[in-house]
Amino acid sequence: MQGNKKADKQNVPESQERRTAIKKIAVGVGVLAGYSVLPEKWTQPIVGQIALPAHAATSGIIINDPCTVTLLSGDQSSATVTIRVEGFVTPPTANLPTTIVAQGTITATTATAADGTFTGDLTVNGGPGITSVSVVTTVTGADGTASCSIAIPATPTTSTTSAPGTSTTTTTTRIPTTPPMPTEIPTTGLP
Repeated sequence: MQGNKKADKQNVPESQERRTAIKKIAVGVGVLAGYSVLPEKWTQPIVGQIALPAHAATSGIIINDPCTVTLLSGDQSSATVTIRVEGFVTPPTANLPTTIVAQGTITATTATAADGTFTGDLTVNGGPGITSVSVVTTVTGADGTASCSIAIPATPTTSTTSAPGTSTTTTTTRIPTTPPMPTEIPTTGLP
């Protein structure tokens, strides 16, 4: 114990004024060093404006991903396929311009309703042979995009009976639509 008390006494300065003077000198040297790097004459800044990155400039409105797509007409043997795309934004906001793009080139425009929902019908040309339709939806003023797709059913199967007085029966097989699972869970805008 004796050794520790002796060490404590060695670290105590003899004079508080000396410690205060050393602190003031250190501050003065720091100010002088900072002043020496300042320019002699101020000039206009090089950066005129700053644009925030997309993730920083959020509006608070988010588009729900994935959207929903429903086959209205057509199959793989058809020249055209007609689909309906539905989705919504949160919080519900009316009159936001909405762009729906199918297959990267076919575009429909609409606007969100008062409850935040939107609906658009698109006709895809290029058949026969259309096996699926992919859709990407954007809403002006909302963060993110919504993607969805649908598999187009195969050619309808037709069976003909040979008995007299019977007719041809056509049965079209519809494949139910299931939106793809999101690859990322949105973390912005959640409570």
